[in-house]
Amino acid sequence: MPPVAPAAPVAREKLEQVWESNGLIRRHLNIATGANTNPTGSMLLGVGAWEDIGQRHYFHDDVFAALDWTPDPVPTRAHLESAEAAIRLVVKDVDYGARTFQLSPNTRKDTAGYEQHNSMTSLHWATPARS
Repeated sequence: MPPVAPAAPVAREKLEQVWESNGLIRRHLNIATGANTNPTGSMLLGVGAWEDIGQRHYFHDDVFAALDWTPDPVPTRAHLESAEAAIRLVVKDVDYGARTFQLSPNTRKDTAGYEQHNSMTSLHWATPARS
């Protein structure tokens, strides 16, 4: 995939910052380092730099609540939902514009990850990642 260029300057609009990451490493972004590692093109949306969010529900129920969530069609995987969202991506004060990402939360509340207060929502850019 070719590098993504910054977006052309646009008129200032009223935007609301809904999340900020801490420094990210290859592992956070699921970027493969070994020949036998499957690159996923995704990352979990966790607390990041905002210590006071409830990462289990914040993204699905607050930030992206208005999206058209679709449960997985396989009944045993219906707790895995998906939706697409246009998200304005700003990295180190460089605005890369709005891009379409797929989001996939796991809505089950009886998993070890949920009980450990882990993030339940993934952001995917490899598929369908289009601008």
